[in-house]
Amino acid sequence: MSVKSGADGKLVYRRDAQGNRVIDFSHAGYGGGGEAIPAVPVKMYVGPEGGNHRRRIQAAIDLVSAMPLDADGFRGAVLLSKGTYNIDSSLRISAGGVVLRGEGSGEDGTILVANGTSRRSLIVATGEGERAEVKGSRVAVADSYVPVGSTTLTLEKTDGLKVGDRVVVQRPSTPEWIALVGMNAFPGWRPENRLHWQPGSRDITWDRVVPAIDGTRVSIDAPITTALERKYGGGFVYRYEFRGRISQVGVENLRCVSAYDAARPADEEHAWFCITLDKVENAWVRQVTALHFVSYVVNAGADTKWLTVEDCEALDPVSELGGYRRRVFYTAGQLTLFQRCKSRRGRRDFIVGHTAAGPNVFLNCSSLESTGYSGPIESWASGVLYDNVKIRGDALRLINRDVAGQGSGWAAANSVLWNCEATDIEAQSPPGAFNQAYGSKGVAGGDGIIYDARVIPYRDFYRAVAVEPQSLYLTQLNERLGAQAVELINRQDIPASPGGARQLSDEEVAAFVKRETNRAKAETIKPLRSENGYFTIGGERAWTKRIAFTWFQAQMPRSLAPSFGPAITRFAPGRTGLGLTDNLEEVANAMPPRSVFYHHYGLWYDRRRVNHNYDGSPEQRTGEVWAPFMELPWARSGQGKAWDGLSKYDLTRFNPWFFDRVKGFADLCDERGLILYYNFYFQHWLVESRSHYVDFPWRPANTIQQTGLADEVPAANSFYDISHPVRRELHRLYIRKSLDVLKDNANVVYGIDREYTGPLAFVNFWLDTIAEWEKENEK
Repeated sequence: MSVKSGADGKLVYRRDAQGNRVIDFSHAGYGGGGEAIPAVPVKMYVGPEGGNHRRRIQAAIDLVSAMPLDADGFRGAVLLSKGTYNIDSSLRISAGGVVLRGEGSGEDGTILVANGTSRRSLIVATGEGERAEVKGSRVAVADSYVPVGSTTLTLEKTDGLKVGDRVVVQRPSTPEWIALVGMNAFPGWRPENRLHWQPGSRDITWDRVVPAIDGTRVSIDAPITTALERKYGGGFVYRYEFRGRISQVGVENLRCVSAYDAARPADEEHAWFCITLDKVENAWVRQVTALHFVSYVVNAGADTKWLTVEDCEALDPVSELGGYRRRVFYTAGQLTLFQRCKSRRGRRDFIVGHTAAGPNVFLNCSSLESTGYSGPIESWASGVLYDNVKIRGDALRLINRDVAGQGSGWAAANSVLWNCEATDIEAQSPPGAFNQAYGSKGVAGGDGIIYDARVIPYRDFYRAVAVEPQSLYLTQLNERLGAQAVELINRQDIPASPGGARQLSDEEVAAFVKRETNRAKAETIKPLRSENGYFTIGGERAWTKRIAFTWFQAQMPRSLAPSFGPAITRFAPGRTGLGLTDNLEEVANAMPPRSVFYHHYGLWYDRRRVNHNYDGSPEQRTGEVWAPFMELPWARSGQGKAWDGLSKYDLTRFNPWFFDRVKGFADLCDERGLILYYNFYFQHWLVESRSHYVDFPWRPANTIQQTGLADEVPAANSFYDISHPVRRELHRLYIRKSLDVLKDNANVVYGIDREYTGPLAFVNFWLDTIAEWEKENEK
């Protein structure tokens, strides 16, 4: 199976025995590929003068969002004049037809500075709700085999299906298929529920439109990217509704900066992400320059479709060097195109996520000083094209990642590297699928390398000669839609003039502030009391139900995450929802009245230690930590290297994200008549297993302070020994920090440790420290 230029210059596809072919990737991008990004008229403009910039910009976005859609599906653009805007929270686009536009991405253009310590995204464009299957519309695929690249399917019946319908083509991940690809054979402790792919956890859902129906033969508007095979579960087609998804939204012509502490070159207490999109279609990000964000510059979620990201630059991220940091241009969606984008000092510059259905394309993108490889990095992203991508400093890989990322395994399938350059080029093919590299320069490896007949492998002869055509995507686009379609996706000038638009008024800002203040106004506090030996709220008995959390296990795939329940200080970078970075209001809403949430810091920051055996607990040099992260109260120092490969902890500094989350949930408990049971410590770190203890922040290998703790378990006795002056002061600082954060909350009950077996002397020290604090604060 291969593709090449024929004698007439047109592409010639050679299929394998089952009919599989190299995919037509040209459907990726805004409008399904080959459509120009529109110049949406400005309806309102905002200048850098005045008060709170975030409120002024959000007020303008909300006003334009309330305008009617025109015939083309647009409401209008909000234009931000040149200058610097300080943004203290996220800017949100939640209605279709709205564009946020600046007057230039250079140093003299429109500069949005994300201030503060919140791990937020500076700009969020997202719809709401979920894709809903139309009841009774699900039909099985009748074909025994539908090859890769197909755009037609035979269904068992087509009753109720019509041209123009939006459908999902679903490929289930069955036990038989998981066994075929070897993803049920991971090593370690209890891999069956930790690493092995679970049935249903790697389903592929292609979001398609039906352009034609002929009897039971149905056409879809873009190819499937993994074969459907009856003996491995076949496939299904069903109609869907997605009423909350928004369309025709854009972010353009801006310079975005995450403000960080210059004295701490590995600082992570600042905005993590630049632009987040999800539940959107026909969207774009163009001509945006982003500086210093910890991770994603563009993060396209799983429900993103027909997205173009073009002519963007991501420069000089500020973070630790480790897992989920410096991920730059990312998609978990489908039919997305990243073109002419650049990255400097990224770690995962151009990447694709979990079961991304594809096709997805990176075209004419480049990176400098990369500190990690690019390529699909989660599980079974299929139909990915890297076309003329250059990685300076690291690799391009289509591979089996094995246990990395908590069992990512086969990360890529039916994907292509075309005329790419990198230090290393690797293409491995999974069972029943292919990955291929054509005309690529670098140290090549894997069974998917397609060599030019003139090239002697591992020698320089003809190595600089690219294969024809120069670009696979552009040639496919030209053959499908003509030369004009290729012209339409070239770089365009963005109009910066406000035209006849009006400026946001002070009165409109004041009205927005009033609405925002009213929304944020706290409900009446429903305090916890002790009456006649019982906890009560509002005169009724409280502590009605205990809500605990899974304190050491978690998974990133959305199909698995909810099973681990809520946790208030668990962080899944770039992902929100049950089992990930939980929405605190949703956690509170799900709790029964007057119930209690048991909280303590979790076991292990990252998930590698779940392995629990000695092989899983040696020193890590790469910092390739696995999310979700159980965040801890103490902050990293940016100095040295801890056992997990990130920097050591500074036990005199505290993690603002951890305490912001605790405080935010405590406030919700006060408002909703709920209880937070806050345990200061979690002894599980200090006993039983070496793997429990190796990453503990107070272990001498992991902190810049001289704690004097033992290097091996058991370490509980020395941890609780407050005769050591350094440990005594560190305990005192931490206890007082927790009390400072929660001092104004009525519904917090304090505990020392959910598993405490330490000495009475430490309990007395803890109580004395609290009493001292209460006296000072008149509590």
